[in-house]
Amino acid sequence: MNRGFHALVLVVGLALATPLQAQKFDDYGRGLAREMLRNIAEDVKKHYYDPKFHGIDFDARVRAADEQLKHANSVTESYKIIASALDGLNDRETYFVPPYGGFLHDYGWQMQMIGNHCYVTRVRPKSAAEDKGLKPGDEVLSVNGVTPSRENFADLQYILRLLSPQPELRVQLRDASGQEKKLVVPAKVEPSRFMASNVMAEAKTMDAEYGKQLEKNRPHCESLGPQAGVCKISWFRFNNGQLHDLLNFAKKHEALILDMRGVNDTDLIILRPLMGGFFDHDVTLGTRVSRDGSKTETIKSEHDSFTGKLVILLDSFSSYGAELFARTMQLQKRATVIGDRSAGLVREQKSYHYNFTMSRGDIYWAHITDAEIIMADGQSLERKGITPDEVVLPKPADLAGENDPVLAHAAELVGVKLESDKAAKLFPFEWPDFSH
Repeated sequence: MNRGFHALVLVVGLALATPLQAQKFDDYGRGLAREMLRNIAEDVKKHYYDPKFHGIDFDARVRAADEQLKHANSVTESYKIIASALDGLNDRETYFVPPYGGFLHDYGWQMQMIGNHCYVTRVRPKSAAEDKGLKPGDEVLSVNGVTPSRENFADLQYILRLLSPQPELRVQLRDASGQEKKLVVPAKVEPSRFMASNVMAEAKTMDAEYGKQLEKNRPHCESLGPQAGVCKISWFRFNNGQLHDLLNFAKKHEALILDMRGVNDTDLIILRPLMGGFFDHDVTLGTRVSRDGSKTETIKSEHDSFTGKLVILLDSFSSYGAELFARTMQLQKRATVIGDRSAGLVREQKSYHYNFTMSRGDIYWAHITDAEIIMADGQSLERKGITPDEVVLPKPADLAGENDPVLAHAAELVGVKLESDKAAKLFPFEWPDFSH
């Protein structure tokens, strides 16, 4: 067992009951939990990229979890048992997403690893977090008794946001003056608009919202003059037209800065032509290893590619496609990578959703790794991430003052003077809508 994850689940989960956690749990509920475990385990055995499960006895883990579920005393405990069964694979891309509980949690603030320290990066205006005194630039020393680190941050986020959202967080901080403070910060918890009893109607609404997100998260580009342009990529789900617009924008400049900070998804269908747009020859991305065997992934050069100077920005949230893109450019000496060490999350995964055979229509999910990517140098980025060519990190004062020294330095590398406060205003952050 991954003792670190198990300990996190125990510590982080010690909080007040949410509406979901307070529900009565009986043999019927235990039966539903065991059904979830069986369905997910069957798909893991069918689809997990390593049929040997890294040498662990996966069937034995599932049997042990099933026995525990027979005696579970709460909904939350049952979810933690299922999650811990999958965590035995020691694979952060294979995990369980519980049924949607009908409630939305908004903690009102965000944190991030910067270097080897965790900081408050944003606080939602007029939130309880702001009222309690959280400020961007505060160092996060602990959350519900857990000290955030590079090793546990992804697990901590998973527990707090998906597995066991909390009604409040006990936070220990160190402010800019060096003073430490302990705060109890309540989350905003509200019923969602989503109603499981009207799945078809809500599916149409969700499709419409997804379309809005596609438009909102398309690549946004700003010219810094003929010397350079900068494009912010939020995810790899833009369409071919948006891809061509990005490449055409790049060709109007001598240099391009690609800001991939925070990108945490991938789509090889988009990634291949995007990469190909920056090479005048074919290159090897790496080897894709799956149950079907090993396959070399080759990036084909796109016609009339951009051959100017390229700078890529990464942070500790940059993962999946951003890491594959940046490391390929780094190995081919095609780009300069600056910023922070990336997340080290590059395995491909597929999502599987399930309905209960006897329930009100709740849906639960499993994300299952179906391929490992070995880069062209024979190394995997998993749990290692990319070390930038130049490590450039925002300081607490930059977070507090809403400055972006990383983008400012990137501009300097391509011959453009850009003040860090002006850099931060190029792509202003927008808080997501809490209503759905």
